[in-house]
Parts: sequence; structure tokens; C-alpha cells
Amino acid sequence: MCMKYILLFTLTIVCFFGCNNDDDNSQTDNLLLDEWILVSFVNDINGTIITENDVDHSNPISNETGSITINFLDNSSFTGNTGRNEFSGYYELNNLEPQLILLNYISTEVNESDWGWLFVDNLYLNYNIQTGYLENNFEVSNETLKIYYTEGKYMNFVRL
Repeated sequence: MCMKYILLFTLTIVCFFGCNNDDDNSQTDNLLLDEWILVSFVNDINGTIITENDVDHSNPISNETGSITINFLDNSSFTGNTGRNEFSGYYELNNLEPQLILLNYISTEVNESDWGWLFVDNLYLNYNIQTGYLENNFEVSNETLKIYYTEGKYMNFVRL
């Protein structure tokens, strides 16, 4: 009789924690869904922040800039714009890390601005050659999305 209670208690605990994890994943998914605009590159290690106004715009080919936006959709796809070029693909979340995995990232890169190149170059720092995916750690809150490209350094987005 005692074994039945132990088994029932164990199953209840397993179900409780299993369901709780799914709720966390769903909550993160819901917070991520929306359009975001890149406002800065933050280096928490040395305290520097780079905004679009800080980027050298002296290159005549890339002296015009534009806002960088990314829109996460509820069908696990994303679209975005670097001001000059569009990008898109699919994403999945690994909430154990937490990690944002960009699958099939496709972009045009014609006459990209210096601000746009900063975004693309840092995004690709976490390219996994074995999977072919961009695997960036991230944090999301109600109004802020941080996509990390190295430890202590991240792209700071705000919800549009």
C-alpha cells in the first residue's frame, strides 16, 4: 500500500515539473513574438555602448544607414530589414540555454551599411559549422530583447 502512494507521489511530481517547463517555453515564445528594432551594441565587460550614430559613415558606398528590425512570427519564422537589405528564415528556441537558433538565415548583402555589417558580422560570431545554424544566447523581457554574440556582449533591441 505504501508503494502505491510513493509511486503516485513520484508521478505527480514528474507531471508537475514537466508541465511547468512547457509553460516556460510558451511564455518565452509569446514574449519574443513581435517586431524589434536594434538600438545598440552593448559591452558589459568594459561598459561601452555603440549606437547607430557612433558608426563611421565616411564610406561613400555605405554612408547611408537605416534601422535594423527583426520580426518573430508565430509560425516559427522571422523576417527583418537592415535598412538596405532584407533577411528571413526560421527559428527555434532552446530554453535550456536559453538559446535562439536561427535556421536557414537568408539575406541579401548588397551595399550594406556599416551599421548593417556590424549586425550581420556579430550575428555570425555564433555560427555553428556542424549544424549550419546561428546559435545565439538571448534574454527577452516585455520591452527588451538581448541577443548575445559573445560573453558579456549583446545586441540590444526594443519592441516596436
